[in-house]
Amino acid sequence: MKQLLAVIKKEFARFFKDKRMLATVLLPGVLIYFVYSFMGSGIGSQMQGSGEPPVVYAENLPEPLAPVFESFGWEIQTANRETAFEEIKQGKADLYMAFPKDFIKDLATVKTQNVSLYYNSAEVDSSTAYTVALAAITAFEDSIINLVTVNGGEEIYDLATEKDVTGMIMSTVIPMVLMALLFSGCMAVAPESISGEKERGTIATLLVTPIKRGTLALGKVLSLSAIACLSALSSFLGLILSFPKLMGESGIDMNVYGPTDYLLIFAVLLSTVLVITGIIAAISTFAKSVKEATSYSAPLMILVLVISMLPMFVTLPQTLALALIPLYNSVQCFGSVFAFTPNPVYIVITICSNFVYAALLVILVAKMFASEKIMFSK
Repeated sequence: MKQLLAVIKKEFARFFKDKRMLATVLLPGVLIYFVYSFMGSGIGSQMQGSGEPPVVYAENLPEPLAPVFESFGWEIQTANRETAFEEIKQGKADLYMAFPKDFIKDLATVKTQNVSLYYNSAEVDSSTAYTVALAAITAFEDSIINLVTVNGGEEIYDLATEKDVTGMIMSTVIPMVLMALLFSGCMAVAPESISGEKERGTIATLLVTPIKRGTLALGKVLSLSAIACLSALSSFLGLILSFPKLMGESGIDMNVYGPTDYLLIFAVLLSTVLVITGIIAAISTFAKSVKEATSYSAPLMILVLVISMLPMFVTLPQTLALALIPLYNSVQCFGSVFAFTPNPVYIVITICSNFVYAALLVILVAKMFASEKIMFSK
């Protein structure tokens, strides 16, 4: 136990005394929070447009429709079609509405009408004006013909609650992001700790000490997992805190998640980071340099992203067999917790299987440490 603690203490000292490495692990969370928050504010301000009444031109505007547009604060003008088109292209005008001459008469006889709305989709104000005009004309048509009314009452027809909306969005997006953060956190520390020491020759000093190779492997995996977990938690907190601002008015309410939900997420996260660290530690032990370890790990990163995106396209039941698939079982657990449908048995099996895989990976790394050919290859 003393030897194990000594290895862990050495890794922690190397990490926490290196300000650059410490910044590499902790700064991403801070940057994610500020960047995503500013992105949400910027997107929201862009979507709101200028706030000024749109410049709208109309041809053959029906008299009954004029008060409708006036109620929006619009001042409908007339202009030559070519001139109006040029102004819309340049962003000086927002909309040109062309109505048939006998619009009201033909509409009352249920005759097909074609109203042309010309706008510039690259301009927010123009797109907004188009959407409002389309809705107003459609509503006016319904009021004249009134053959079928869909959801015309004052009831609330969307039965989804804020909790349902939050669960749907979070369970789709967060598992993929969380797995990417876990992998990047492991990649930030594991190759440097093992391949870096091989490359510098300092690993040889550790191997000739009385410390058992298995103890050395376990100490490195545990310490690197703790540091990677710290990095992932920093990024995760930055993401969760900035997510409501990033999503704007999409109905995200993070208050629907309680301590139990975050405790389950942390338990799965801890077991998952042990597996990922064990895999990258094995790759780093086999590699001769940090650059080589990074290149070997690139396909694994792609695999992790593909696995984390599977729930977006395929809905699979939470069975015992799937709970034994490393990495995918963690993605399923993250998704179920954020969707408010956690399966306690599935989560327990996932955590236990992840610890077993992590133990097997530690044994593999220990055997690789015992191989002179692997540890001292040039």
